[in-house]
Amino acid sequence: MVKPLVITVLAVAGALGAAGGVVAVDQSVGPPDVVLPVAADGHFWAQGSTDDGSVRLLVDTGATRVSLTRDDAERLGVSLADDAFTQNVLTPGGETPVAVVTLPWLAVGSVRLENVEAVVFEQGLGHSLLGMSFLGRLDGYGVSSGSMRLRS
Repeated sequence: MVKPLVITVLAVAGALGAAGGVVAVDQSVGPPDVVLPVAADGHFWAQGSTDDGSVRLLVDTGATRVSLTRDDAERLGVSLADDAFTQNVLTPGGETPVAVVTLPWLAVGSVRLENVEAVVFEQGLGHSLLGMSFLGRLDGYGVSSGSMRLRS
């Protein structure tokens, strides 16, 4: 997504450059990246939030979707009846029932995405996961010098 301010800055830079002026472009246009330090357990953890609350999420690039424990889903405002767990997903521990939901929005720091697909585990998920249904929609992410950077 190109931001209008970037276009304006580049147009001014081009005009000044053609006239022989010196131009510095601010690389911080747009929301700042979110930087997650590596935790003592060697993992990257993020605080995910919605209008209704926030939960701690283990960053997991191997998880297809944001995956929530039932308790964490309720903290985020997602209430499910027992009969909502109609799909099965394959985990390292075998197949387990889940409910597929769409979060109206999910934010990690300054990065906010709308309509984030998630699954809620009926049971058996130790920690909620920040999976690829969120991470895959970012402009990028990477690990360097003991931290993970989420770029939007």
